[in-house]
Amino acid sequence: MPYPLLLGTQLLILAWMMSTAWRVTCATVQPSRKSGRLLLGVATAMAKLLPSIHYPAAMVAAFSLFAALQAAGMPLVVSTYVPVLLVAALVAWLELRQPSRDAWRPATREVGTDLTFMIVVQLALPPMVGIEYQAKRESGIHPLNAASRPASGSRPPQKG
Repeated sequence: MPYPLLLGTQLLILAWMMSTAWRVTCATVQPSRKSGRLLLGVATAMAKLLPSIHYPAAMVAAFSLFAALQAAGMPLVVSTYVPVLLVAALVAWLELRQPSRDAWRPATREVGTDLTFMIVVQLALPPMVGIEYQAKRESGIHPLNAASRPASGSRPPQKG
């Protein structure tokens, strides 16, 4: 979106919000049954839709935050772990508050187990794999070819 159009849109929204705030402050807002029904319908639809989109939206937010942190020049460790931790906390909170189905609502201790799993798999495992990868490279074994080579001292299978 071109910047002038974006700025103009934001200024219109700001003016509308200020006008609404002024009308509420002056008590000149008249209740409207039609508007109330419309807003209630939108809120109900959003309440039904949100549980099915919050996980994909959280993933998009994590990738966007990573890109923004990288563009801001943050270290890779910070721009990687900050989005992961924030989204893990958000997913755990949403899992408790708004599961896709009420039958799927977990007990609080299950959310703790899920958080522990996420911490181990997403935060601890990648550095451990990196350390193992580096150790193999330093010992002269290329990690990607290590599985296809026989272990030292073993003989290749004999055709027979």
